[in-house]
Amino acid sequence: MSKIALPSSKDELNMDLNQDWPELFDQFADIALLLDSHGTIQRSNRTWHNLLQLQPDAAAQRLPLSYWLYSEDSLTFQCALMAGRPCKLALRLLIPEQPLVWFDLSLQPICAGDGKNQLRGWCILGTEQTQKIRQQELQDAQQRSLHDLLSRLPVMLYRSRNDWNWTMDYVSSGCQQITGYRSELLINTPRYGQLIHPDDQQYVWDSIQSALQCHRVFHLHYRIVTAQNSIQRVQEIGQGLYSQSDMVLGLEGAVFIQN
Repeated sequence: MSKIALPSSKDELNMDLNQDWPELFDQFADIALLLDSHGTIQRSNRTWHNLLQLQPDAAAQRLPLSYWLYSEDSLTFQCALMAGRPCKLALRLLIPEQPLVWFDLSLQPICAGDGKNQLRGWCILGTEQTQKIRQQELQDAQQRSLHDLLSRLPVMLYRSRNDWNWTMDYVSSGCQQITGYRSELLINTPRYGQLIHPDDQQYVWDSIQSALQCHRVFHLHYRIVTAQNSIQRVQEIGQGLYSQSDMVLGLEGAVFIQN
């Protein structure tokens, strides 16, 4: 890959960059910026001005873009400029009197020269993603909270196949409190079906098959033999999973310790 060269003078750079600024950028709802080869803002659209509460002729417009970036993201941005290639970055901007604002930035180098290897600057388009990021963070926090709750409760959530051994495709971490086995030792093995007390295995099978035929929720009480070779009484509530053609795809439900 040929090395990207810098333009011969700053005046030449700015003149060329101004020619590359379409007036249509001022109509964009997203931010649009034109940077020189060092990352200093040369042109910016109205959305950028409004976002930062800048006047059109404000000197702050000509600051390096890294000035407006969260400190932890500034290095990421500088590395992208040094690479000299088109890329996309998720960065946080420091907006006056506002919390951090997330943007997806698309960086496109502007090159000149016969071999197109002379870097004149950068065109940057950015879409705000703050609400999306916050919703994702909230969702992740809720999932972590639910996972932590389930790991503390003596309940095993499961999704299994409809076979004699109830082969598990998924079990929650609460399975260890009930069976004595970690989840990875129950998934894709016949172990859970083998844990059911031999005297209860036929009852469990017949009860679930009868409920599946009628599309009913099943509620069972039976015994399992735990990893410590002790008898544990449990209750199970579950239902079938069906295809559009009414074929049984599997089961899902929960197993509790019976008091």
